[in-house]
Amino acid sequence: MRHFTSVTGLFALLFAILVGFGALNFAVTALMLRFDGAPAINEAGRLRARSQQLALAARTVDRSDAAYRAQLAEVIRATEATFDSLLSGNERTGLDPVTGDSRVQVERLQSEWGGLRGRAEELMLVTRRTPEAEQQIFQLQMRSDAFLQSADQVVRDLVRTNQQQVATARRDILTANMALGAGAFVASGLAWYLSWRLVFLPVGRLTALTQAFAAGKLDRRFGPRYTPGEIGRLGRGFDAMAESLVRQQALERQAMSDELTGLLNRRGFMASLESIIELSERAGLAFTVCFIDVDRFKAINDSFGHAAGDQALRDLAAALTATFRRGDVVARIAGDEFAVIAVGADAVEHAWIDSGVKKALQAQQAREPRPYQLAVSVGAVSSFHGATADALLQLADEEMYAQKRARRAAAA
Repeated sequence: MRHFTSVTGLFALLFAILVGFGALNFAVTALMLRFDGAPAINEAGRLRARSQQLALAARTVDRSDAAYRAQLAEVIRATEATFDSLLSGNERTGLDPVTGDSRVQVERLQSEWGGLRGRAEELMLVTRRTPEAEQQIFQLQMRSDAFLQSADQVVRDLVRTNQQQVATARRDILTANMALGAGAFVASGLAWYLSWRLVFLPVGRLTALTQAFAAGKLDRRFGPRYTPGEIGRLGRGFDAMAESLVRQQALERQAMSDELTGLLNRRGFMASLESIIELSERAGLAFTVCFIDVDRFKAINDSFGHAAGDQALRDLAAALTATFRRGDVVARIAGDEFAVIAVGADAVEHAWIDSGVKKALQAQQAREPRPYQLAVSVGAVSSFHGATADALLQLADEEMYAQKRARRAAAA
């Protein structure tokens, strides 16, 4: 059974079914030909015709005429051959030996033929136009007429018997063909079910699975349903590959994510920045790199504890996520240092970015008041041709510290 659950085994099974039905149809055809009653009827008809030929030849034979005598001898020989064909069969003509009542009648007719033949052979030894010859011809004619009537009866009986055999054969053939048709219907249904169950259904699932993988949907699976053969192994291979990719992505996210805030870490941020720089060089895309630092963060930790400091970092992460768009990149790159890639923003928007971050932070603190006042310093730098990721981040860091120094100088 295992061999018929593979795709190649399935099609081998279907081929075997087709060959089997072909062989059965051939057998039915042979059965039909076997019950053809024409050879036996033809041979019986020859007996009747040759009885007439024998009577005619007896009237025309002349002892001094070798041709007529040869004709009479040929009629006798051909009649003997016809009896042999009826009683013993003839492979060349497809004639089977007659059986049953028909055989009894043919044997009785053969016995009558013995007397007729004896009269014909005696006639060949006498001289024509003598009383003895005329008597022989008269007796031969009488026996020939009796033989002709018996041959007629044999022909009629053979025709009736063979018609019955043909009718029986037709019923058998009809029954066989109906059985073949039912078998073909069942086999076709089985072949369709096996094709649907073992080939088309799993191939459809594999196609949908491949399209889902191409779209990045790694949560799809071939399924727990058992599918044998090559397609089943392929589906389970897809599931194993998906599990491996999911684990790999989880490890990559873990390696590039900040555990405290859920944002990208420095590694993830730098990888994203390098990709955006490459895209900017090809497509002329403008973007801005922002560096955000929490003011007096150490005082929060010292005054309220590290749990409060962690909460402050999570609040800032939420404020930054609310400020920037979905396509922008927000990351925590160090203890209280955050960085943002604002895609599409240029130098004109730097002031908006600074005010936007601070407004979002104020709104966050208004929704969830804390025992401390959280403030940040923001530095922003626009991308430029030939810039590297390290250079942009360094420039944004320097801009942030410049603003922080300027604010402190103004406060003093």
